Amino acid sequence: SMKKRAKFHSQCHRLLDELLRESVPIQMDNSVDMMAQRFMHDALPPMLTAEEQLTTIQEQGERWNSDFNRVSNVVELEPDTRVRLLRRHCLRVAEQDTNEGGEDDDEDNIVAYYTTDNARSYHDRPLSTLGVDKETLPALEMLFYNLSTIS
Repeated sequence: SMKKRAKFHSQCHRLLDELLRESVPIQMDNSVDMMAQRFMHDALPPMLTAEEQLTTIQEQGERWNSDFNRVSNVVELEPDTRVRLLRRHCLRVAEQDTNEGGEDDDEDNIVAYYTTDNARSYHDRPLSTLGVDKETLPALEMLFYNLSTIS
């Protein structure tokens, strides 16, 4: 009876170790991503300072000019255009599990959640998302890194 109990204990330890090693990290990552997604939807949009407004689309973006009957203030991004995130918590990049069949298609699963289009009323608009391809990830990482060196 003691041998059976010891064998049972040993098997339980082995199975729990396997569970902790293989399943828990994946579930933990998924849970963190889900919490971050909820946070991004719950958050108010960033409040811009007067200086920030002058350097964003809020004040300097394209506008319809009825006097000339055309769009004015058109700005094209050039390779040397300086770009940065407004706030540390205004963007979250996560892998979203959209495949039900278990196929591994990472290209469609990377999503950026952002708060700049959130309404000032709670959940008045749907969560703002942007699909991200793998080639864009290094640029987003650089934006996050540069924000931490500026702040």
